Amino acid sequence: MTVRVVLVDDQTVVRAGFRALLDLTDYLLVVAEAADGLRAVEAVRTTRPDVDLMDIRMPGVDGIEATRRIAADRVLDLVRVNMLTTYRIDEYVFKALRYGAAGFTPRAPSPPSSASCCCRPSSARSSATRSAGSRVSGVSPTAALRG
Repeated sequence: MTVRVVLVDDQTVVRAGFRALLDLTDYLLVVAEAADGLRAVEAVRTTRPDVDLMDIRMPGVDGIEATRRIAADRVLDLVRVNMLTTYRIDEYVFKALRYGAAGFTPRAPSPPSSASCCCRPSSARSSATRSAGSRVSGVSPTAALRG
């Protein structure tokens, strides 16, 4: 099975690095790239990927708002948005989860984990969302919010 991926990051070198890494696999296909959230939503609507690998912070429409728009579009229900982030537990991570992000990928991933953690399509957005906080921080989102 080929997993179709849209890459979104405002930094060209980051997109190029992730693309090179994903191109090393025989099951991942980058179908589009975007440099901001507005173009990301357009690319996702046009290509209907399995996974949207999206930077969390970008100028203009950021990854969180783009995620909210994608999650709100019923036609895109099967698209799994996975946030690229350097952040651990903070307002950005939990806001992205609330808006429909299915998971997180460190911005400087190690090659063995990057493809497996960022490009698993899932139609079960809610179950992936519940577990994303624990994958990022080692604690559940609820426990992290309690402090």
